[in-house]
Amino acid sequence: MTLRFLLLILFCSLTLTTNGQEKQGANWFIGGSYNNNGLPPFPGIHLDFNHPKISASQFLVNDLGIGAVATISDRKGKLLFFTRKGYVATRVKVNDEYQLMPNGNSPSFNPDADLIMQNPQDEQRYYIFSTWPSKHLVVREVDMRLNIGFGDVVANSLRVLKSGIGIGMAAMLHANNKDFWLITSGFSGDSLLAFPVNAAGIGVPVVSLINRNLDPMSCLKSSPNSQMLVTSGKQGIELFHFNRQTGSIVPQYSLTIPDSARQKGFSFSFSPSSSKLFVGTTYKPYYHNSAIVQFDLSSGNSQHIQQSAVTLFTDSSSRSRRICDMQLAINGKIYITRGDLNQDLSEISYPDQAGFSCGFKLQSIPLSGTAINLPALNQTLFRNVSKLQAQASRDTICYGDSVQLSAYGAGAEHFQWEIANGLTSPNDTLANPIVRPTTTTIYRVIASSPFRTDTAFVKVVVRKNPEMKLNGPEEVLTLAENQEYRVSGATPGSTLNWQVSGGEIVSGQGTNRIRVNWAEARSGTVSIVENNKNGCNYSESLTVKIAGSPPPVFYNIITPNGDKLNDAFVIQNLKWYAENELKIYNRWGVEVFRKRNYKNNWQAEELSSGVYFYRFQAGSQTWKGWLEVVK
Repeated sequence: MTLRFLLLILFCSLTLTTNGQEKQGANWFIGGSYNNNGLPPFPGIHLDFNHPKISASQFLVNDLGIGAVATISDRKGKLLFFTRKGYVATRVKVNDEYQLMPNGNSPSFNPDADLIMQNPQDEQRYYIFSTWPSKHLVVREVDMRLNIGFGDVVANSLRVLKSGIGIGMAAMLHANNKDFWLITSGFSGDSLLAFPVNAAGIGVPVVSLINRNLDPMSCLKSSPNSQMLVTSGKQGIELFHFNRQTGSIVPQYSLTIPDSARQKGFSFSFSPSSSKLFVGTTYKPYYHNSAIVQFDLSSGNSQHIQQSAVTLFTDSSSRSRRICDMQLAINGKIYITRGDLNQDLSEISYPDQAGFSCGFKLQSIPLSGTAINLPALNQTLFRNVSKLQAQASRDTICYGDSVQLSAYGAGAEHFQWEIANGLTSPNDTLANPIVRPTTTTIYRVIASSPFRTDTAFVKVVVRKNPEMKLNGPEEVLTLAENQEYRVSGATPGSTLNWQVSGGEIVSGQGTNRIRVNWAEARSGTVSIVENNKNGCNYSESLTVKIAGSPPPVFYNIITPNGDKLNDAFVIQNLKWYAENELKIYNRWGVEVFRKRNYKNNWQAEELSSGVYFYRFQAGSQTWKGWLEVVK
């Protein structure tokens, strides 16, 4: 193994362990709204980020209408469940309508906000945190093992964690990179609370008293690196520094909107590197304009950050009274909803770039419904979104299987895969090629945007076909018995299943050797299937020719004295000649015994000792010889 290859493996290992961003945020369910004309509610919209070309489709869950929305997928991007208006729905559809979990009905409240967080101790359990209009923070638990693997809300898991809090929530990653913090604000606007979420459960909050007048009705948004928190204050935008170890929060910057007389901060998003802050505004009374403003947090002190403000977009339409929501996606771009009746999704293509270079695009993704609330996503899921990621739909496959690769993150728009085992042109120019490797392979992708080029690697482990070898006679006589067949090279601890055609297994099923009695067919097969501990099935088979019969063998002495030794005239291999005729003659040629379909049971009962002669005929064949009777 070369040094270069060793370094490549080491680099890939480090990339996967330190920079890995998986796809828990790949599915978005955007809340719709009630129709102002008294018609049924607008359906929600499902956005799928598993592919570079984002797909948008409508979804229904019993026409639940507007409300808090949160969603979670597994690390490969498959939807697990989502919330809407206090209800919890699975990924199961019936008549194109998502089905609620058995215990997923709304608990008699319509939450202002939901946030889903995985239990650090049990990857199959999730917390759903909700804020009530009545100033309560509550939690429910979902166990994905329930409801035949589609998940259910754990019975009696609803409980109130704290009263007197605002509607906003945010998630932070603990300094140990395993546990979490849930952040809320006090309703009085003078405190921030950090609830530890760890193996022990949800702990008592760390309360940070701050010299700020926060708006308890504003959202909270954390930075991808879990070091900053932003929300609206009564006088402007408030940024805080978060201590990931202790949970304490201290004020960092106070910023104002350039047109602060008419607008206030309403929605927020940090860029992937946490170096830029985007603020969406809402109107103040008697004004109807809204805007998107960028602040460069890396430009220096508070004064310099304030001076870095760039208004990227202004909308004075009465139809768009606010920038409703902003959310970072797994592809490294930020998506934006505007106004109560806007039916589009706007985009910031390169959010780490300063000013207009960030690539704001109005109406980037047309939607077939009304978009107001983006899903409340755990921002810790995007902590490495500034880096290009490569992933396989399955990390380990069986020999002969195919697997889909995907590349995403870093705002990448063009992808070039290096040709490797199972990956050939033209698939190497796709973001999500399907490959069929025959050996464990590390794939390399180079992706680019107008501002950068990145490289990522993904490893696919191939469980090789075991060196199974099937041994045994490949040519047998008809009706051959106890023919042994054995397999070598099977994986220890695997399950073995033998199958035989043209014969019958008489012993050894489930072991590495069997014995077979063959029938009269012209050919047969012996097959074995190994189901190993990796979930892979491998098989080997052997074709067996069945033809011919062994000649009969005649024993030429019998001693019919009752000692059960040589008492009868025995013809070996008689079963191959079931249709036969045996004749016995004395020395003068006189027939003394005749039997059709003889069964090896003549004991010369009426004859005296002496030499006799036999004539055995089966079909067109005849055998003659002598035998001696000894009494």
